[in-house]
Amino acid sequence: GAYMGRYRIFPGPPVHKSSTCMIVFAEDLTNNRLVALKIMKHRHQFKAEIDARYNNGSPLSSSFVISLLGWHCPAGDPISAAGGQAPWEEATETSEEGGEATYVLVMPQGERSLHDACAKERIAGIDADAVVAIVQQLAECLAYLHSMGTVHMDIKQRNVIRLADGRFILCDMVIREC
Repeated sequence: GAYMGRYRIFPGPPVHKSSTCMIVFAEDLTNNRLVALKIMKHRHQFKAEIDARYNNGSPLSSSFVISLLGWHCPAGDPISAAGGQAPWEEATETSEEGGEATYVLVMPQGERSLHDACAKERIAGIDADAVVAIVQQLAECLAYLHSMGTVHMDIKQRNVIRLADGRFILCDMVIREC
């Protein structure tokens, strides 16, 4: 009953759903780690997200952007990172039974998006210290990306994730070299 024989998807609606992807929270049954699975339909978008997290063959710092723990792609379609290596060589080829091929990014599970935090925790307009701290963290994330020669290209509250340790970092990496 595990998705891809490895993940126990948590009940309830997806964390995010669009015409091109769906994000669900799950537990990786191989190591009991809580993860977010971004299930994608299009190979080019999947490959772009993987490549966006690498700079000259090295992964971008997980202090500023959500890291990839690994990924899965249909059997016979191995995809490697810009540096030529996949984080999970043993997990790069899987297939989805029946239906169209799916590509799955595996990331650490965030606590909530900045959009959700602002809506449910009454931060904006109320807690000036929290707003200043969040903006400072975002400025540091953007400065880091710019120092690496990249621009995020899709900054919005839904693409800022708070981790369990309280730090806000960037996700949904659509970048352009600058």
